[in-house]
Amino acid sequence: MAVLLKHSESKSLSMWDTIHAFLRGEFRFATVDKQAEDNIAAFTNTIKVARERLVSQQIASVAELIEFVRESVRYDAHLRKKFGPEADDRIANVEELKTFANEIAKVTNENELPDIGLGETPEESLLERFLGNITLMTDVQDGDDGKLDNVWGLTSHCIDG
Repeated sequence: MAVLLKHSESKSLSMWDTIHAFLRGEFRFATVDKQAEDNIAAFTNTIKVARERLVSQQIASVAELIEFVRESVRYDAHLRKKFGPEADDRIANVEELKTFANEIAKVTNENELPDIGLGETPEESLLERFLGNITLMTDVQDGDDGKLDNVWGLTSHCIDG
């Protein structure tokens, strides 16, 4: 990831564009790591398919998106291989994230603003709505030291495994 990030920054590209450049063979890792290259390609394909399914509404919620990615990358098996019995706590965190996503969707749907005839406005995707709401909910003021407490623990914990 560090190589991709460095290339992205040096070329002023998004990480997504950098990954696609890498997959097209425009640059390579200093040492050949076929497994890493295959994993990047598979994950990129997972994102592409997830996007297509979101647009076609085959994936209808953020929780379904999380489950799709989880199954596609065989996340549970990876956790069990890497962490053994401790994987259950991490898998439970993913389940908690899905539950949280469903709760956010419920609250968001209950609080949608009525159409007041201002013309066509671009509709937010499910993921955009979820991320926007979670950002609003997690940027909370910590009463003790006055610093913002960005609670991304569960999300980053799930990403890091």
